[in-house]
Amino acid sequence: MDIKGAHINHLKKLQVVFNHARKIGIRDADSSIFLNISEQMKMPEEASFTISSDTIYKIENIDRSAFSRTELFSIRQ
Repeated sequence: MDIKGAHINHLKKLQVVFNHARKIGIRDADSSIFLNISEQMKMPEEASFTISSDTIYKIENIDRSAFSRTELFSIRQ
């Protein structure tokens, strides 16, 4: 079973609700139902959310001669 995108976030929120219900003593709030998919709910370690300094350098030094006046105005803001 493959879980993608928003489904993971919804399942994580539901798991938090189950854990809270168990802590306050609500019967039948068994969060062990999430054990089967807990590995798939983890964020992949290889996902990088940073931009390399080389990419930033290329963006800063791009040739702007082909840009329109509007595009140049938008960049300077």
